[in-house]
Amino acid sequence: MSKRSLCRWVLSIGTAVLISGCGSVGGLRPIEDRPITLDARCEGAGPSGLREASRLAVQTGRVQALSWTVDAGTRGRCSFELADFQQTRARPHIELLARNGSGCRLMIWRDPRHITLSHAQCEKVCPTALLIEALPVIFDPAAGGCASS
Repeated sequence: MSKRSLCRWVLSIGTAVLISGCGSVGGLRPIEDRPITLDARCEGAGPSGLREASRLAVQTGRVQALSWTVDAGTRGRCSFELADFQQTRARPHIELLARNGSGCRLMIWRDPRHITLSHAQCEKVCPTALLIEALPVIFDPAAGGCASS
């Protein structure tokens, strides 16, 4: 076998292995890429006393309303409002970037049963101690509230 033939053979085997890894594994399938639509509210409190309240309305991948407040009483409070963000992505997940140049991003994505709202790089907008405790908000799109599991 020539060196060139051997290289082609190795390349074709490598490609086949790579492609086979992209299929379903153990019955799992990729999440379908479709626009997010949601109208929900979620409120809750954690064991540390942190309270969160969120309102999120999305129509076909475009955020129509967003209000997310994280309140830890004397330890601090912060809030994310749609007017303070610009939507930069609609698919496969939604991304909003703070207008104030802080780099704060909000992301919204779906899995087969839930829609999640999370933050990233928001230390200039919200006290770091709160960001550590503020878990992503997980919505149940069917019920329009917080996900139970």
